[in-house]
Amino acid sequence: MPTKIKFTITKGSDSGKSLSYSGKQTLVVGRNSDCGIVLSDTNVSRYHCLIEIVPPSVIVRDFGSLNGTYLNGKKIGQRDKKVSVSEAQNSRGEEFSMKSGDTLGFGKDCVLRLEVKLPQYCSDCFEEVEDSPHVNSKKLPICEKCNTIQHSGAYSKDSKVVSDNDRNNDDGMQHNSISSCGVCGKPIAEDSNTSGVCDKCRKNPENVVKFFAMKAQNKVSDVINVEGYTYLRKLGEGGMSRVWLVEDNSSGEQMALKFLLPAVSSTENAKKSFLREAELSIQLSHTNIVRVFKFGSSGEAFYILMEECKFGSIDDFISINGGKLDVDSATDIILQVLDGLIYAHNEEITVRLQDKTVNKIKGVVHRDIKPGNILLLENSSKPVAKIADFGLAKAFDAAGLSGHTNTGQKAGTPAFMPKQQLLDYKYAKPEADIWAAAATYYYMLTGEYTKGYVRDRDAYSVALKTEAIPIRKRDKSIPPKLAEIIDAALIESPEIVIKSAIDLKKKIEGAL
Repeated sequence: MPTKIKFTITKGSDSGKSLSYSGKQTLVVGRNSDCGIVLSDTNVSRYHCLIEIVPPSVIVRDFGSLNGTYLNGKKIGQRDKKVSVSEAQNSRGEEFSMKSGDTLGFGKDCVLRLEVKLPQYCSDCFEEVEDSPHVNSKKLPICEKCNTIQHSGAYSKDSKVVSDNDRNNDDGMQHNSISSCGVCGKPIAEDSNTSGVCDKCRKNPENVVKFFAMKAQNKVSDVINVEGYTYLRKLGEGGMSRVWLVEDNSSGEQMALKFLLPAVSSTENAKKSFLREAELSIQLSHTNIVRVFKFGSSGEAFYILMEECKFGSIDDFISINGGKLDVDSATDIILQVLDGLIYAHNEEITVRLQDKTVNKIKGVVHRDIKPGNILLLENSSKPVAKIADFGLAKAFDAAGLSGHTNTGQKAGTPAFMPKQQLLDYKYAKPEADIWAAAATYYYMLTGEYTKGYVRDRDAYSVALKTEAIPIRKRDKSIPPKLAEIIDAALIESPEIVIKSAIDLKKKIEGAL
C-alpha cells in the first residue's frame, strides 16, 4: 500500500470534496479549469499556488496571489495590491512543508485540509500490511502469518520472526548486526533497507555515487552487474548522476555507464516502477536515439549502460559557438531530433504491467526534450544528433526517486515544457515532445528561452502565465517563413497547434 495523500475542502463553495494522490504529483491550485486542483471561489487566483507531492512529503509555494495563501492560518505568501502580476513573477515565493492535519487557506473563505496516510508494516516480519486487525504483545500491528505464529507459540527464522531468546546473544543483551558505512566508515546497523551507506552520508550524492563507482570499479558483483567492462575515466556528472566511459573487454567497444542515485530512500515499489519504465528505452533502436544496452539497480544505485556520444550535448555545442547556432546547424540538428521522435512516437513497444502481464502499445513519449538531453556523436559542421534518456529522467522523477525537486527554481526544465505538461505532471502526449523540440530549436537559434526566464524570476509562474516571445523579436535575421513555423509550434493555449513530429518536420523543410 503506497502512502496516500488526501486533500479535503473543508471551507468554501466546494466544501466536502476530496482529492487523493498516491504518487509524485506537481499540482497547480487555482480557479482556472486547467489547474490540478480547481477551486471555484472568487477569492482564489487563476493560478494561486503550487503543491508538490513526493510521498510522504508535501511542499507548498504561493504564486504571488492577490488574496494570499495561509498555512494553518498563517500567511505564507501574498502579492501587494500595488504590485502587478508581471512584477510578482520577478520574485520567487518561499516554500513550506506540510504535515498531516495541516490546513491550507486561500484568502479567508476557502480551506483545504491535508491527510497523510502512511503504509503499515508488520512489527515482527516487516512485510507490508493493510489495515491489519492483529497486534503483538507490544500492541503493535502484525500480519496474519505472524499472528498465527504468535498464537501457536512457534517461531520460524524462515518467516523472519524470532523469539526474544533468538534476538539475544550469549551475554543476554539484544544486538543488531553492525557494519561500517562505506563512505565515512562510521558504524551502521544493518537491516533490509541499508546498502552500506549511513543516513547522513547518503544525503551527499557526490560521495555516495563515488562509493558505488568505487565498488563497481573493484567488480563487487552485488553493486553492479556489468561484468566484462573496464572503467576508463569519468565523462561527466550532475546533481544525482555520474557518467563513466567503459570499454567492453571482448570487443574493445567504448560505452557510457551512467549511475543514478535517488535523493530519497528508494522503496521496492519505486524501484520496480522505474525499471519497468526503463524497459521501454532498451527497445528503441534508431540513428537519432541514444542506444541503451543494459540497465538495473543494486542497493541504492541505478545504472544504465548506453551508447557513448563523444561530443557532449547541444548545450556544449552552443557554448563553443558563441552562445547560439546558425540557421543551417540548428535546423540540421532539430530535423534529426524530429526523425527520432517520429520513430519513437510510432514504434510498437512491449510494456510489462505491474501485475507482470505484458501489453503492446504504440509509441513512447520522452517528456523531457531539452538541449541537455540531445547529444552529439562528433564535432563537425553537421554532427549526428541523438536523443538521450528517452523517458528515463521523467520515469525516475515519477517514481519519486528524485525527491523534492524545488520545482521552478531553475528555468531549465520549465522552459522546455508546454503549459499542459506543467499543469498535469503525468501529461504524456507526443505533442508535449513537439512543443519542447520547438522550444529547443528556438533556444539553438537565439541563445534565449522562449518566455524570457531570468535567474530571479519564478520559472514555473512565468511558464504558466506568459506566452512565448515571437522569435524575430529576439533575432530579426531569422527567415520570416521559418519564424512563422516556430512561433506556431510554440502556441499552447488553448491547445498545442502542431501535434506530430512529421508535421513539424515538413513545415520546417517547406519554410526553408
